[in-house]
Amino acid sequence: MKKINDEDINILEAEMLNCYLYHAGDTGTLNEQEEFSADEIMFIKKCMVDEISLRGEAQLSQLHELNLLLNHIAQLKEELLGLDDKQKNKHSVIGYKRILYAYLALDFDQHVFQHPKLQRRINGIKNVKKRYEGNLYEKREIIYRVLRETAKIKGRWKCVTAAINDVYPTLEKELKAFDQNWIKNRIAENTGKIAELQDALENNKKRYEGSCDIKIQDRTYINYIKSLEEENREFRRALNAHNVADILKKKMAFNSNDQEQTLLNHVRNCPELLAKIIEKDSK
Repeated sequence: MKKINDEDINILEAEMLNCYLYHAGDTGTLNEQEEFSADEIMFIKKCMVDEISLRGEAQLSQLHELNLLLNHIAQLKEELLGLDDKQKNKHSVIGYKRILYAYLALDFDQHVFQHPKLQRRINGIKNVKKRYEGNLYEKREIIYRVLRETAKIKGRWKCVTAAINDVYPTLEKELKAFDQNWIKNRIAENTGKIAELQDALENNKKRYEGSCDIKIQDRTYINYIKSLEEENREFRRALNAHNVADILKKKMAFNSNDQEQTLLNHVRNCPELLAKIIEKDSK
């Protein structure tokens, strides 16, 4: 997220209000909608507080957290007043991103996503999470840790390029070790699944011994086994490849034919990290 404006913040606030209306039930005459007046927002938040007070915070932990996030939205709007455009966008991105991710983490059974712009943004977040599930966040923490620890020892850098150039040899080594370990674990997991599926397939064959038909369930087992075996072949090729990205492509986060540039682009969009590793007067 490089740019967040007032409309984006209002859309996210409306999504949270609609989420409450969807799950709460009786709130009078208010229904789910794209925009809410200031009076309507106050009314919905009062309904939330009353419901939490009546039934207890422990019973309504999701709604309690949702209410806190709505308060964070209101606080963010206040903080943005009086800031110049550059400061406003930087603060908006940090605050909006934190609130949006916290909202998604509440994991309501049903979100509303009334606005297509917000829906596209949320779908993008979910797709990235699904694509890199099991390695994105761990690899990101390696990058952040190495940069923070090096900055503490050597001091802050003047720019992001200098920071990445300085730590890249260490990052390259640590990320490669992570990739190797992650791939080996996936091979082991797949091998275990294959053994379980083969046992299930054999049990099915014994159960229907003498039948000429291939059962639908058997075909499902066979196809799944084949897909896992193919994935393991791909993983083994990756273990022996000079560059994992040549084989696994987008299955591994931060892997590309120019990994250093990929890391540079990512870190440039991490304002909270930059505040800890780049000199304050630098651009």
